[in-house]
Amino acid sequence: MPVSSALPLVLVSQTNPPLYNSDGTKRTNAAGAPMTSPRLIELEFANPLINPSTNTKVRILLPQNYPKAGANYPVLYLLHGGQPRGGGRGGAHVWTQNILAPQTLFDFTGDKDVVIVMPDGGDLGFYSDWYNGGSFGPPMWETFHLAQLIPYIEANYNVRTDRGGRVVAGVSMGGFGAMSYAARHPDLFAGTYAFSGALDNAFLGPESAFPTQMRPDAIWGPFLTQEVRWHGHNPLDLAENLAPLQVWFRTGRGLPGGPAPDDGDPAKLGLEGKIALLNDRFHERLNELRIAHFYDSYPRGGHIQYHFMESFLQAWPNIAADFMRPVQNPVQFNYRSIEPNFRVWDWEFTVTRDVVEFLYLTNVSKSGLTIRGSGDIRVRTAPGFLPHHDYSLNVSGAAEAKVSPEKVKADSDGRLEFDVRLGKSHALQQYTLEQKEAEKRDPFYWKEAEISIVP
Repeated sequence: MPVSSALPLVLVSQTNPPLYNSDGTKRTNAAGAPMTSPRLIELEFANPLINPSTNTKVRILLPQNYPKAGANYPVLYLLHGGQPRGGGRGGAHVWTQNILAPQTLFDFTGDKDVVIVMPDGGDLGFYSDWYNGGSFGPPMWETFHLAQLIPYIEANYNVRTDRGGRVVAGVSMGGFGAMSYAARHPDLFAGTYAFSGALDNAFLGPESAFPTQMRPDAIWGPFLTQEVRWHGHNPLDLAENLAPLQVWFRTGRGLPGGPAPDDGDPAKLGLEGKIALLNDRFHERLNELRIAHFYDSYPRGGHIQYHFMESFLQAWPNIAADFMRPVQNPVQFNYRSIEPNFRVWDWEFTVTRDVVEFLYLTNVSKSGLTIRGSGDIRVRTAPGFLPHHDYSLNVSGAAEAKVSPEKVKADSDGRLEFDVRLGKSHALQQYTLEQKEAEKRDPFYWKEAEISIVP
């Protein structure tokens, strides 16, 4: 999904929900009434991109001193996990209501200068715009969170609007969401964090047993015919995109004997053990790519809120450091995407082709870039070239590879715009059985163009 303008959010109501203790019980005053705080806000939006008939909720946790004169706070977008049994149990309330943790989020963040935004993500929405049999449409979780919610927060609260002021984190399904959002849109965040995160969606594929309520076919399409859409959202496949960010993840291995009340539950221990294998794969992939990251795997404990909050508390010093360190766009980057139109690190790409497949970009910089894929690509560079100055474009690689024009003048913003032809578009959608066979037969199946930009 290209993050762009979307329908503005329509606020229906704003309330202060009740506070909870770390054991999951409601806090009450001397009269026995539930306690609330102006720090914890619940917003309710009418949003047809999610559900035309049901409102969507977002909880916001403000710092103790908010609003402080002249201060713009960083924002942590904190995503909740999935609920395989459904019933509306996953949502904006989870981080501040279903506690059973060593410390509540409310208490821990009282003296922290950060705004925490906790949006609805659906019981099993997997933080994606759904395929829905090819009709797409609601729910569109990615569009809601990135193209609607972030602009709303930055327009209505005293918060920073730069990448260095945004971090995304999540637990379980929300860990998938945090890593997927950051990998698909690395220029939005300074860091990404996953606590017992499902960092490889292959566990939902046809060779795995999953609850029927999860309906992954509705999210990304049938695996056998739309596998490319699964890869296009999967943190494991998109790991290379994360190189410029702080990447932090932690999980348990599901062994019994942990300190939490539910650490003897076989189902929760078993699930955490499976999640650990996904984290191991992600860790190995990042190592293969030589991408710096932090990974911690502890032995005892199940897939429960107690350990999620424990991981959050351990991650906090790194999150706070992310908000303090200066961040800049990378001088050179690699990136891959299945989207036909996307913008990353202020470069824009528009792809004309007949099928869904990855476009692979490597060594993108002011000196040029390498593009691998098929079809035609319109490239608009980031600013940084001398305005109104002429540049020569040279291309090498596949015989079909061409660039036009061969001389281009930078516009008043210092951007260049040109077209790259990689040859005829592929006719077979990537990762289908037929496409895999065709790729095996043809060593030159993927066309590559290396473009150099010369003053």
